[in-house]
Amino acid sequence: MSGFVFLSVGIGFLAFLFVVEPLLSKEKYTFFEGNTSSKHSEKDTLLSQIRDLDLEHEAGKIETTQYERLRNELIAEVKPYLNDRN
Repeated sequence: MSGFVFLSVGIGFLAFLFVVEPLLSKEKYTFFEGNTSSKHSEKDTLLSQIRDLDLEHEAGKIETTQYERLRNELIAEVKPYLNDRN
């Protein structure tokens, strides 16, 4: 019985250390790789907007003059991301 208590206390202590260690650590944990993820996300969003705009123009929902203006604006915004190659 006492072996079970010691084992339970030991496992509980290890679990406690596992949970508390990141809080006490001086290292910062990040889920994203700096600006790389945001760059890819922005690029993907702009490319998606261009595709959606193309589909809406093909469906006749947007006039050609408005379509061309909006598409040129989106292309100008996405160009730096395409030239970056990251």
